[in-house]
Amino acid sequence: MKRLSLLLVLWWLPVMAQAAGYYPPPQQETAGLEEPARVLQRGIETLTGYLGENQGVPPAQLRAFLEQEIVPYFDFNRMAMWSAGSLNRYLNPEQRLQLAAMLKERFLQAMAEQLSGYKHSRIEYLRPRGNPRRGNVTLGMRVYGTDNYPVQLDFKLYRGNDGWKVYDVAANGVSAVGHYRNELAQLVSRYGVEGFLANLGGRG
Repeated sequence: MKRLSLLLVLWWLPVMAQAAGYYPPPQQETAGLEEPARVLQRGIETLTGYLGENQGVPPAQLRAFLEQEIVPYFDFNRMAMWSAGSLNRYLNPEQRLQLAAMLKERFLQAMAEQLSGYKHSRIEYLRPRGNPRRGNVTLGMRVYGTDNYPVQLDFKLYRGNDGWKVYDVAANGVSAVGHYRNELAQLVSRYGVEGFLANLGGRG
């Protein structure tokens, strides 16, 4: 699962490296997509602002910042639920929380390690998709690295009681939740359901 967390960081890192503001074009506003787009914008601006003012910040300090300022934009409980898939029927409430905590910790540890050397990238924001009235929106963007080869990132958000939250990220069509689900399935295949559940809090 640590390998997947690193992949997630590599997918999300170029987006966080773009300090320019994102203001939705008029067609997004008329479609009712302004709010989720600005949620993502605030997350990007918060992180890039911090990195711009704290070059070479120690990973532990950056990890604490991510926990306080970036985690609220994600719903790791929902991400873990979708990642567990059919495994959910074997999980009790405590184990579901453990799985979400494990996923979040791998994600944040890898992000803290990688963000210390981030580089700027050029971003092309795409037209959002989905129906905000139904509480589901996908915000897409193309990220151009130093080789000018674009990677398309799609952030999937839903509107819950606490506002818009990211619950999945896809890179060139490859879903993080889908990848996590495959990782969990491999662990269950290797250790069995009981073995997986017995070691849920300590395996990576």
